[in-house]
Amino acid sequence: LGHRWARALATTEPAVTGRTGAAPAPAVASEPVAKRTKTTASAYEFELQIQHLKAFRQLIEVCGSVLRHIFITVTPRKTAGGGCMLSVDSIDPHHVCMVQARLVCDGTIAKESVSFCIEKETLSTCLKNVPKQHLLHISQKAGSAEVEFKSVDGMTSKVDLEVEMSTFDEEPETSELDDLDYEFLHETHMPSLKEVIKFAKDINCDLIKLTMLYDGTPLAAAAGKTREAALSVSGKGTAAKFSRNLTSCGAAATGSTITTTSDSTLKVGHSNEFSLDFLIKMLKAMEDQYITLKMGNELPLLMHYSLGVEDSYVRFVLAPQSHEE
Repeated sequence: LGHRWARALATTEPAVTGRTGAAPAPAVASEPVAKRTKTTASAYEFELQIQHLKAFRQLIEVCGSVLRHIFITVTPRKTAGGGCMLSVDSIDPHHVCMVQARLVCDGTIAKESVSFCIEKETLSTCLKNVPKQHLLHISQKAGSAEVEFKSVDGMTSKVDLEVEMSTFDEEPETSELDDLDYEFLHETHMPSLKEVIKFAKDINCDLIKLTMLYDGTPLAAAAGKTREAALSVSGKGTAAKFSRNLTSCGAAATGSTITTTSDSTLKVGHSNEFSLDFLIKMLKAMEDQYITLKMGNELPLLMHYSLGVEDSYVRFVLAPQSHEE
């Protein structure tokens, strides 16, 4: 994939585990095998209450833009407020991007960590039938391979919809992201970014070049060791090419001010080309007004999308396109 991060991922094969004692499943190409339900018990592996239904829907839709099956891990949230954290950490099947998502919710868990894998389309269908004003209860009984989803009226506590969803014996490919040290960031206005991406599609661009421009300030002088940069977006279609500068919305985040301009005094900090198809998929389900883009030398593009809940977000880490591809 053209850089050290992506090349390392490309050599990793997905780990798929089988369940002991179960009858062999029919061989189907590229299809994970659904888990067989075990005898259930009264105790629960976890019981969660999703109060921010819109944020959970966004997490599933945004992650599901590149993942057909979503592997979710539930852990206790080790803060004063307690509760649980839902996490997604998966590399897409094409080894082009990684998805990292977090969502804070109420609930309890019997272990340090419980994971399950579900089909995105089935869960999306379930969520479309949950009224906006309802709460979503998610639980898994000890010894069960199914996850239960209940739509609960917040006023009356009555259950409106109850779904038992099959899970799959599928482990995700993943990679560590916390040690990636980015040099440039740009707080981008989402409608403007979607507009320029659509324009690139309309003139038949295959790739989009993202270029971070900055004023030459040494990295040591940048707040948080990350420069606020201007962003230039360019592309070449079958009969036309274009370039457009996007205004930054987040200069206050680093205490610096960079105006998006064609001023020749701005220097090119970093530039790379990315798959237009993947950018379209990622941005399509995003509804918020802003997204943070980060770039750095020999690093993939990081797109940070807030879910509007404390410590809750979706991140895409997209590998640049090499000239060999």
